Amino acid sequence: MHGRSVGLGLVGCHAFDSGGLDMSLLSTVTAMVRGYPGGTAAVALRLGKSEATLNKELRGAPGFKLGLEDADQIAAMCHEVRLPDALLLAGRMAETVDAVVVPMAGLPEGDLLPQDLARLLKEAADVVEVSTAGAADKRWTPNEVRALSKEINELIGVAQALRRCAEGDLRGDLRRGA
Repeated sequence: MHGRSVGLGLVGCHAFDSGGLDMSLLSTVTAMVRGYPGGTAAVALRLGKSEATLNKELRGAPGFKLGLEDADQIAAMCHEVRLPDALLLAGRMAETVDAVVVPMAGLPEGDLLPQDLARLLKEAADVVEVSTAGAADKRWTPNEVRALSKEINELIGVAQALRRCAEGDLRGDLRRGA
């Protein structure tokens, strides 16, 4: 994990935060499973395996391994029910390679409206406000880092949504021959 204790791997959800500890991929997936409605029993049923087997895979018991395909299905299940933890695994993996995950949800394609631009400016102002407060004493606390990450995530999400609107406008213009 490149020696970092608090990562900023997720965008648009909450920041990946291991509470100061480097979380393993298994503990990340375990957190996702525990957050899923019905927990381990419901996830195991959807994966077509017994709850006991899934528990052993999540614990890393000898002879049991959770596969990447199963982890991907778990992430998809969490996304289906709109769990904030749906991006934990992707964020954890992105953090390993100094990258971020940017969800593509946001504003619908269509005309850019003045309030969309105002929202972008508001999010940028929020980043400046939190940055100034956090950097005031030149010692960032985990809570300040989480707050900054949240604001940056919201700014990036709004910027991505605006880009999608602009791209939609451009595609419409090109179709009309404008």
